[in-house]
Formats: sequence, C-alpha cells, structure tokens
Amino acid sequence: MTVKEIQCSRLPKLKDIQDRQNQKLNKAMATYIFRHKVGNIDTWLKGHEDRVKLFSPASSGFRTFQDADDPNSILLMVETDDIEKLGAVINDPKNQQIKEIHTVLEPITMSAEVKV
Repeated sequence: MTVKEIQCSRLPKLKDIQDRQNQKLNKAMATYIFRHKVGNIDTWLKGHEDRVKLFSPASSGFRTFQDADDPNSILLMVETDDIEKLGAVINDPKNQQIKEIHTVLEPITMSAEVKV
C-alpha cells in the first residue's frame, strides 16, 4: 500500500458525509417564542452577541422583539431543529450568570406554533 492509498483510506467516505448531511436535513426546523421581562432593557440589549454565542449550538438564529406597552418585556423568536438541546442551554445552571448580567427576570415563557 502506498502512502497516498493510506491517506485516502483515512478520509471520510462521500457516502458517510452525505448520510450525515441527510440526517441534518431530515430534522424539521421549528420556531419557538420565548417571552420574559428584563430588569434593564439597555443592559439586556448590549448582551446581544452573548446570546448569539449562547444559542448558536442549538439554534440557526433568532429575532428579538420588544413589547410596545412595556419596554422591559421582550420576546425572542428562535429557529431550532433540536428543542431539547435549546432547553438544556437555557436551563443550564452554568448560564445563570449570563442571565443575571443581562438582567433576565423569571419566568421565561415558551410558546410553540399550533398547526390549524
């Protein structure tokens, strides 16, 4: 066996790569709404990049909204294909410090789309 053959045999096979891509595509993307209040909207808004990093392992992205009647009440519309993973990120005790820095107030209410 030549060096070139050995190196090629260690590379992932195209079928394996395609199978992993198909598994990702087969997971349905869903939108979830998270609503909560914050102690200080300016402090919370400054933490946007922290939230992007925090949610990125479990989300393809999110949009941020603010209540018209209450500037300290926000809503996140989050896209995910793994709600369990996203829930684990949100509820992970290691992330409590980020919630405190961003002045997040409990409860955090989650809503899911209803198919009608």
